[in-house]
Amino acid sequence: MLENIAGMVYNVYYNTVKGADMKGKLLVVFYSKHGYVKRYVDILGNALGCDAVPAAKLKGEMLADYDKILYIGSLKNDEVNGFKKFGEYLDAVYKKTILCGVGLTPYRNYMPRRIKEATVRVDYEKFIPTFYVQGGFNVDELGRLEKFAVAFRVRQIKVASIINDDDTFFMNAVSTPVDEVKKENIQLLIDYLEGKEVDETLYSPPEITDPEEEKQFFEELERAAKAPENKKRSIKKKLRQSFGSSDRDGSESESDKSDEDKKESATATETPDKPAEEKNESDESAPDAEEQSEADTAKSE
Repeated sequence: MLENIAGMVYNVYYNTVKGADMKGKLLVVFYSKHGYVKRYVDILGNALGCDAVPAAKLKGEMLADYDKILYIGSLKNDEVNGFKKFGEYLDAVYKKTILCGVGLTPYRNYMPRRIKEATVRVDYEKFIPTFYVQGGFNVDELGRLEKFAVAFRVRQIKVASIINDDDTFFMNAVSTPVDEVKKENIQLLIDYLEGKEVDETLYSPPEITDPEEEKQFFEELERAAKAPENKKRSIKKKLRQSFGSSDRDGSESESDKSDEDKKESATATETPDKPAEEKNESDESAPDAEEQSEADTAKSE
């Protein structure tokens, strides 16, 4: 009942956002294609009394009045949908931005870091805390091209010599819809936004909080930017390591790769909802799994 009322309030807010009073401490910017992210936004609204706006309706001037800005969205190849456009504002708001990806598979401890590396630019990666929550998936809600991509992924898994837990979960989700949107899944993020202490092993915390270390980091980045193109990648990788970031398995991380190397390695289907007022993005032809985060990436692990 309360969620239905909250949904009605949000719909009024979304439709009048241009004239709304944007004062407050927390703003939630969201990208929801099939509805699971939007439902999490409603849960956050009930718990925190925050303002919210679809990513497609966000204007830069809205950000100035908030102490914290949460960007939450569905995933495509571990990248949070719509964040690239939001990234245009990071120069001004990176210190107060929190990121959360919503995917199909259950929580894995490596997912927050993986999402951060796939989504956030190298110059702000060390400053933005990142979370992951499980959403849902229903193949009947997908568009024609999304269903085609799901079918292709199913064929890949069927002929694979090794199938991991995420592959199995995805195959089951294709035949049996998944809906894991519930407050307990996002409680960690709620606690964090309320200023409570949370277990840092359950999300990817900011790695740089000291002003002097921040200054040194950006000075190093500036030197890297001036380096010859063939040296930039190695310099940035060294820079990450010098500031305490270690890869999960010792191999090159996603964020150390060049843009060409980062071409969609894996995930397969995002899913559920798209509010009427929300505009489709250019990646809509591929399956975003709203809630699939790693069905495809699993193969590269």
